[in-house]
Amino acid sequence: MVITPEETAPFLEIPGITGCLGLTELDGTITGDTVETQAASVYVVDAGQWMERGGLPAFDEVDLEAYRRGETAVLLVLSQPDGTVTVTTYEEETGEDGETIYTAVNTAAEVTAAAGDTIALSVEAIVREENESEASYHREALSLPLEVGTVARLQIDAQDNQNFGLRVGDECLYTVLVSPGYVQRALDTLPEGSQMGRYRTDDPFGYQQVLLFTDLTAEYLSTDNAVSQLASNHHFSVGNIRMINVPVVQTNLQTMLTLAASGLCIGLITALLLLSTLELEAQRERRRYGILRALGMSRRQQNLALARQAALQAMTAIVAGCGIYVAISVRDTILNYQKTGSLLPPLAEVIAYHLGQLRYTWFVPLLLLGEFLLVVGLYLAAKGGLYKLNLMEMLSQER
Repeated sequence: MVITPEETAPFLEIPGITGCLGLTELDGTITGDTVETQAASVYVVDAGQWMERGGLPAFDEVDLEAYRRGETAVLLVLSQPDGTVTVTTYEEETGEDGETIYTAVNTAAEVTAAAGDTIALSVEAIVREENESEASYHREALSLPLEVGTVARLQIDAQDNQNFGLRVGDECLYTVLVSPGYVQRALDTLPEGSQMGRYRTDDPFGYQQVLLFTDLTAEYLSTDNAVSQLASNHHFSVGNIRMINVPVVQTNLQTMLTLAASGLCIGLITALLLLSTLELEAQRERRRYGILRALGMSRRQQNLALARQAALQAMTAIVAGCGIYVAISVRDTILNYQKTGSLLPPLAEVIAYHLGQLRYTWFVPLLLLGEFLLVVGLYLAAKGGLYKLNLMEMLSQER
């Protein structure tokens, strides 16, 4: 069953829906002079829709007319942050309670295909043959040549939904994107009543699934209700990624706000301790000022000396704090690496993960930055204020 453009048109009339993207997955095999014969994930997508959604900049380098005619394909590979291309496979294990556990394993792979290469994409087809008495069907690998428009390396975060449902690097090195024109080229070579994947020669063209995009500023409840009602009328199944992510975002907010509140409390306690320490320093400075004045130091020299000392102590406190954090981070990194093999400290890993999820909650990073500036500002203000008070007190005593 495929969803035709005529069936998706009513969805675009719902307030809050900003666009749609059709997607169909096929199983295929690719081969060529620079590519060994291997399985590949094949997706039928419209390049114009992808570019409109800004989902894949790699289409900018492709001849769109040739892509629409089904003569050019786009290859995608999964790239890690360090630039290594990997293929994800899954190892099956049996747990202690008898349940099956799947572990993802990333294996480095070499990309041999390049833009301009010619590959053959084979997709299994069910071919209909007319006999004297009845029609018969048999399976056949339908192979068509394609030119590689580009080989794009994608870094996909499974949580940000920017992969648009593509399984890049999952069990297969290459993910192949082809246009509806490729499907039409393939169907034109088959007898009437034949089938290739989800597509049949005697059925209208459509997509296996359609992704709907919404305006984040719109009233999403009414939009979701309208989409669900229309999908029910057409007997379409609906999956709402936004509703799935709502609890995740709430959890991330709670975690980050807890960290922020904890940091604020620690900052206030630190500020109070600094004020107490500075009071002790003020008493010491009174005695020191009298000695220096007795030795002949001018007021201007005293003032400059106090300012330099305040700046030096402030910088020393900041450097010392950073040094303590680095030392703790190094210790946590070593312990975490011994335990999990990850070089990221546990606290930094938690913060980086949650900040990565809070794509639209920009106020949380600003709140953390504000905490840091608050602590530093309180320290500098308290330091400068006490030194200024001491200087005025000592000058008045001198008069």
